[in-house]
Amino acid sequence: MIVFYKWIAPATGLLILAVTSLQWSKSEGAWPWYFWVFLAAAAIAAAMHGVKMGRLADEVVDHGDYLRVRRGSIEESIPIADIEKISSSHAFRPARVTLLLRRPGRLGDRVSFIARENWLGFYVESAAVIELRQRIALKKIHDEFVGADGIRGSG
Repeated sequence: MIVFYKWIAPATGLLILAVTSLQWSKSEGAWPWYFWVFLAAAAIAAAMHGVKMGRLADEVVDHGDYLRVRRGSIEESIPIADIEKISSSHAFRPARVTLLLRRPGRLGDRVSFIARENWLGFYVESAAVIELRQRIALKKIHDEFVGADGIRGSG
């Protein structure tokens, strides 16, 4: 769905804006500056889209002990142990998931993506995010109890 959210939806929105502007310009009594209104609206829409969706990962694949994350031509493997915190933002749809990393990598110290939605729809947190959050919590507990080096009580 990321292709839809990053490319198809904005292109469709701009196309609708262009067609509406063109139809408006053909009507009698149209304001002569309709084209500038279209350009301003397109620039504002592109800026908002860039801020909202520009830094989202294109692909996140769960491989058990690590996540493989790709954004553009940059691809990185992030071990589950390197994820400090996972948060979800439901202010916009679709919900954005952000991973706060212990050590910054090639993608930075935060990795954001759109998780696959549940069959129940937009208003329920993704099962994949819940499961990932549980695995991160279990890894933290394991590291505190056993120790990061695997020796009991050394952590």
